[in-house]
Parts: sequence; structure tokens; C-alpha cells
Amino acid sequence: MAAKDAMQRWSDDIKEVRRILLRTIRASERFRGPLTEALEILENLDDQVRTLNDAAHLGRRKAAQLFGRYQPKRYAVEKRRRGTYLCEYRVGGRAQPFCCPRNEYDVSAQTVAELDNWTQFDDVKRLVGERTGQTQPEYLIRLCLRFWQATDPPIVEKDRTFYRASVRGSFRNAAKRAWRELEEQGGE
Repeated sequence: MAAKDAMQRWSDDIKEVRRILLRTIRASERFRGPLTEALEILENLDDQVRTLNDAAHLGRRKAAQLFGRYQPKRYAVEKRRRGTYLCEYRVGGRAQPFCCPRNEYDVSAQTVAELDNWTQFDDVKRLVGERTGQTQPEYLIRLCLRFWQATDPPIVEKDRTFYRASVRGSFRNAAKRAWRELEEQGGE
């Protein structure tokens, strides 16, 4: 019971710190960079504590499954029967890759390029759906967002369920360049 109470306090404190940091980011352009970095560090700490807490309460087999969720990813641009796709492979995983067709990638890139501020994933999904005229599967959009976070340097930032482009004004070009570079190197 004490561990559950401690986790609840941890969760409440993290929410409060996030709320304060986001309020300060919105109010101050001057400290936006360092505060955004602080939010990312805070999210990583929160994920680590939650993972350790979950692993402590699961059997050995379940803990292995839990950590499998955080496996590193490898990306590749592949030509398939129906066109060219961005594919995400879990390193060491045996499952089929998640794949996003080039046209869906471009629509997601155009949508993210037009975001002015931190935008919740559900709103990003809705905007992509409005642009295409149909509701898109979440995994297509999430795949693109994860890929853009994995570029060096990242061209998309994430805070919990909120996203924004880290390269203002030139995001579409950065997304096209990321695709082209991945295609030229044949994966990784």
C-alpha cells in the first residue's frame, strides 16, 4: 500500500511540475529552450520510475514483456508492391514492421508543419483526417511522429501526448530530407 501511495504522490507531483513548466513556456519565449529540455528530462524520469514500478510488481516473464515495449527501433524506406513505405522495425523483435505509405507520410508532414503550438495527438489525428477526407489509423501518424523524434537532430518534440515541430517554417523540407537521407542509406 505504501508503494501505491508513493506512486500516486509521484504522479501528482510530476503533473504539477509539468503544469508549471508548460505555463512558464507559454508565458516566456526567453526560457522556452531550457524549459522544454526540462520537460523532456522529466518525462524520461517519469517513464523510468513507472517502468521500474511496473517491473517490480510483475513476474519475470511479464517484466520482460514490459521492457520489450521500449525496444529500440530501426527505420527503413522500402519499395513494396503498392509503393514506397517508411517502415519501423523493433530491434530484436520478430513482428512485422509498422509501415506508412509515402503519401500518408507527406500528409502528416504537411499537417505538423502547420501546427503553431503544442498540439495533442488526437488533434493532430483529426487534422490529418480533415486533410485526407477520412479518418487515418493512429499507427500511421504515430509512426511518422516517432520517426521524426528519432532523427538527428529531432525535428518533432513530444511532451506526453502533445507534439510540435522543432524546426519552425522549414518542417516540410526537414521531413522530406529525413525521408531522402533514410532512403539513400538504405535503412538504419
